[in-house]
Amino acid sequence: MDAVVIVIAYVLAWIVRFEINKVSGGVLPREDYFAALLALIPGYMLLYSAFQLYTPKRTTRTKIEIYTVIKANTVGVFGYLAALYVMHQEDYSRSMIALFYVFNIALASGYRVMLRDLLRHFRKKGYNLKHVLLVGYSRAAEAYIDRLQWNPQWGYSVVGILDDHMPEGSLYK
Repeated sequence: MDAVVIVIAYVLAWIVRFEINKVSGGVLPREDYFAALLALIPGYMLLYSAFQLYTPKRTTRTKIEIYTVIKANTVGVFGYLAALYVMHQEDYSRSMIALFYVFNIALASGYRVMLRDLLRHFRKKGYNLKHVLLVGYSRAAEAYIDRLQWNPQWGYSVVGILDDHMPEGSLYK
């Protein structure tokens, strides 16, 4: 999905910069701009992985994930500009790259928030759960169970507690 979002943001930036504004003269061919996607897509996927955007986000706050998307995109756009500088490609539109940066952050954040809300909805209904088996019974285990029960959107379900010191069949809440 991230690759699709990157392509959409890039194409949208190109359209806004060159089609809507009808820029003529001194403009690189469209193929030169879109050829950059062959490097941008895997580059951004590696960046997103390095910034841990592909790890489970059940308990992470939405604003933290959006901030991470912004950080990864900032590094990505500076990497893109650095690559253009090293390859002596001064004719690329910097304003198109800036538009790509804004659109990519907005689209990536938007779809991640929508996906997060959809998954939370299903978790509250009892789908997409991770089942947890605790080893050892203590006050910390009780507090952990309470916290999981207060936050069903995280999608964790405690199925049991293993402990040598508690009688078999004992229940907590």
